[in-house]
Amino acid sequence: MCVDTHGMNVGDFIAGMADYDDGVSSGYGSSRLQQQQVMNNHRAEVSREALTDERRITTEMLQDKLEKMQLVNEALWEIVKASTGATDDNLRAWIAHLDGEDGQVDGRRVHRAEMCNSCQSRVPVGSPICVYCSEPAPAKSPFAF
Repeated sequence: MCVDTHGMNVGDFIAGMADYDDGVSSGYGSSRLQQQQVMNNHRAEVSREALTDERRITTEMLQDKLEKMQLVNEALWEIVKASTGATDDNLRAWIAHLDGEDGQVDGRRVHRAEMCNSCQSRVPVGSPICVYCSEPAPAKSPFAF
């Protein structure tokens, strides 16, 4: 029987290490597994919090941009009214007209695919050329993107 300087049988020591390493059989391994699970749960919680913070910041930035765009649009409308005599009713009529151009009156403006001038196929929105004949895409509104 081999005995180390601490009086423990080497075979028992090795068997104890195997229990420790498998993370299940010994109290030490089980504790280690629980600690790993706690750490994994903590990391997941930190990740969720970071994602929530990122979404909140993104939402705030988008809200700021929207408010600035509203201000600019209102200023432009005031300039147009002052220089052309257009009225708010004129603006409402144009908004309704443009809203309905995409086939649905829903408060949104959706730009649809244009027809190729050369082969009359539909050119996907955003494509610089016709995917069927390679001709340049028809000119789009500067507001289509």
